[in-house]
Amino acid sequence: MKLDICIVDDSKIEAKILKVILDTYLEERHFDYTIKIYDTGLAFYSDFEEGYIHPTTLFMDIFLPKSNGLEICKKMRSKGYAGDILITTETKDHVMEAFKVDARAYILKPYNSQDVFEVLEKVCRYAQYRTYTLKTRQRQIRIPVSDIMYIESHEATCTFHCLNNIIYTIRKKLDVVQEELHDEHFLRCHKSYLVNMDYITAAAEDFTLDTGDIVPIRKNDTKVIKDAYEQFIEKYR
Repeated sequence: MKLDICIVDDSKIEAKILKVILDTYLEERHFDYTIKIYDTGLAFYSDFEEGYIHPTTLFMDIFLPKSNGLEICKKMRSKGYAGDILITTETKDHVMEAFKVDARAYILKPYNSQDVFEVLEKVCRYAQYRTYTLKTRQRQIRIPVSDIMYIESHEATCTFHCLNNIIYTIRKKLDVVQEELHDEHFLRCHKSYLVNMDYITAAAEDFTLDTGDIVPIRKNDTKVIKDAYEQFIEKYR
């Protein structure tokens, strides 16, 4: 699982210190990750709202020029953001407010490397085992998102094709599943298909997966879809 990390902090020095700590931890453990730094909350939220960034992990300072980090986090949660939020600040006064935005951690400045390492250990463990819940009339199943190869839809029914030839079927529209997954590894390549690009081995008239399965590409948008896949390859492979 790749970590896309954003640091939002108006102090360039503190942002740089945090980045060095993150680099140290993640490089030693050979994680695939990116780190993007914003010195204003407004610039960060604008990119988030426009869909330019999809952070899996967000380090958010509270006191920012012309904005408040906690308020930004509230707006993100209201729009369905499900990533890890880690609040960074100099005071313990806002711990309860951080809980209200479902923050995974509250980190005090100046940064202590060991404290940040412990938080990262929890974040990385969660990212590695991120799951999606399938609900049927009889039972509820949690499956690793990374195991989902592609999803096929027919009317209001979705069929999940997973590793090891495991298949699940639920009553739900593909639009809803796509929104709930909210994962840029998945590409809506057809009105009836959502494919996990990690499993694509060839792109021609259709996508071929490493299992040999064929996933169709919407004919009217072939170039756009293939371009999206090419951008994914450049970013993640």
